[in-house]
Amino acid sequence: MEIPITVRKGSKYLGILILAATLILILLAIFSFALSPDISFHLTIFTLNSFLTSLITLFFGLFVYFENPKRIENQTWLLFSVTIMIWSFGFGQMVSSETHDAARFWAKINHIGTIFIPATSLHFVLAF
Repeated sequence: MEIPITVRKGSKYLGILILAATLILILLAIFSFALSPDISFHLTIFTLNSFLTSLITLFFGLFVYFENPKRIENQTWLLFSVTIMIWSFGFGQMVSSETHDAARFWAKINHIGTIFIPATSLHFVLAF
């Protein structure tokens, strides 16, 4: 008895998406340490939750985008997901920073994402 297995087109990108999302977060962390070596933080459950939220949000954004990159809905969803990812990552780092300077740096990163959340959300809703 043969059982047919159907593989969706988007599922072949799963490994690439996870790798890309992880790489972006690692590069953001390296970039922050290169700008200011005295930036330090301690890993808490809240920081881990923010990392996980950032990773999952970016993953879903890239997954939807690679389903059909030419659709405007998929493009705007990716932009919205990236702004949420930046906000979540920056907020988690800001809260867990050990120094005032580090918290201020991460607050700036946090606000970069926060500023664009309403605009990208509206753009997605209007495109959808």
